[in-house]
Amino acid sequence: MPPPQALPRLCSTRGPPEPPPAAPSPYLERPWAYLESEEYRAAYGASPVWHGYRRNHKGSVPPQRARKACLALPRLCSTRGPPEPPPAAPSSYLERPWAYLESEEYRAAYGASPVWHGYRRNHKGSVPPQRARKACLRRGRPVGNPCPLCRDRNLLVDFRNVKLLDQFICPHSGVIFDPIHTGICLKQHRRLSQAIAQAQAQGLLWLQVPFVPVPDEDFSNRHAAVGRTPPAPALTEPRRAWYPWYERWRPPAAELARVRRLYRGFLREEHPDTAPGPSAK
Repeated sequence: MPPPQALPRLCSTRGPPEPPPAAPSPYLERPWAYLESEEYRAAYGASPVWHGYRRNHKGSVPPQRARKACLALPRLCSTRGPPEPPPAAPSSYLERPWAYLESEEYRAAYGASPVWHGYRRNHKGSVPPQRARKACLRRGRPVGNPCPLCRDRNLLVDFRNVKLLDQFICPHSGVIFDPIHTGICLKQHRRLSQAIAQAQAQGLLWLQVPFVPVPDEDFSNRHAAVGRTPPAPALTEPRRAWYPWYERWRPPAAELARVRRLYRGFLREEHPDTAPGPSAK
């Protein structure tokens, strides 16, 4: 028994066969003569040409917009997808990415401004989006108006490309600019943060140490604990501590009453307000 043959695919790239061209009208030279002929009277009589016309539609409500044209373009059925764009040529600065920022091509494109200067993301309405774009590639294709680092194939994020990394660092605080401020996508922002951290670890970028104010009382020699040791107070007054912060102090009466009221069911014994004296031998 011979193996079954596969049915041919009816989908073709040529499309459906075109109908034969209609015969030309005999009234091309004198179109007004048709309205005076017996053929016109038999078709329309004394009514206008649009009398009794009803457009085909779904449902009981007729469409509220007129048809654009009465000749629809044929849909070509194809098994092939849309032609893929040719791959972009690789950058000529892959080995030395910092050389692009010193070339005439870079000066003609950006001048003395940062690469993100003047960038504006496309958006609907008058209020710009408050969140950065996740990535500038969607399903392998670049989006419209990509970010400053994705639109130029010669801008390569590398820890050795110090001049490019320095454009995304605040010169006053040393903090990396927010992607909302620069307009770069979150994917490039993560790569940029890693490159800046690696450049600072390698000593190629200045590391900004945050200023922490030092309290003066921690390094003062006027405090009694770091100054001259006073004589023992117990020599003159019994039951007195050496330093005043060691002495027992009585809390405010209102605060003491509030605590006793809150923990009334848990208090077992009343402690004396004065410190216990030395044990008698």
